[in-house]
Amino acid sequence: HFKPYFRVVDGALYLEHFSSDRSHMFNESTQTWNAPPPSYRCIQSGPSNLDRYLDFSAEHDDALVYGRLFTLDQIANLEFDTGTSDAERLYGR
Repeated sequence: HFKPYFRVVDGALYLEHFSSDRSHMFNESTQTWNAPPPSYRCIQSGPSNLDRYLDFSAEHDDALVYGRLFTLDQIANLEFDTGTSDAERLYGR
């Protein structure tokens, strides 16, 4: 059975660090796009790190940037407080 996991990332950190060069949309063997790429610019703050966000096998050492993994039970029990930031609530910062 598959179990759902959720990666929760601080919004400000996501916007600061997320980077995708659209390489996941390009088929290297045929040298063609899987679908036409969007007309707007790539979201880049450095080399593409989309795979790090999509890797649910384990938490990364730099979980603050890439977020924390939660099971369905864990995320269902999160309490949200609008007075604290995502980073404070999730990482104790």
